[in-house]
Amino acid sequence: MKILNNTGEKNYRTKKKYGQNFLENKVILEEIFSYADINKTDTVIEIGPGLGFLTESLAEKAGQVYAFEIDDDLVKILSEKFSKVENLKIIPTDFMDYDLLLMNFRMKMPKL
Repeated sequence: MKILNNTGEKNYRTKKKYGQNFLENKVILEEIFSYADINKTDTVIEIGPGLGFLTESLAEKAGQVYAFEIDDDLVKILSEKFSKVENLKIIPTDFMDYDLLLMNFRMKMPKL
């Protein structure tokens, strides 16, 4: 298990049962966004936000972000880190168990 100390907020021990891997590379993050056409009219679903590296950029660019996190320890970290971000909702549940019909939004399909 790896202890992450670079969050500047908390030490966190990854959990093998969730197969956790965290995006921390800013170059890769920028590359992801160079392909994504995300703007303030978009609603984004993020599955497994982890420590919130991608989440932060999504919240800056999208109109609304729903971040599904199954790990209670990460939910606490994310809730503290993004407590003042109004367009981000952290949903503390397994995405596979969530009924998306409970959300009222339009899907935007990516251009291929």
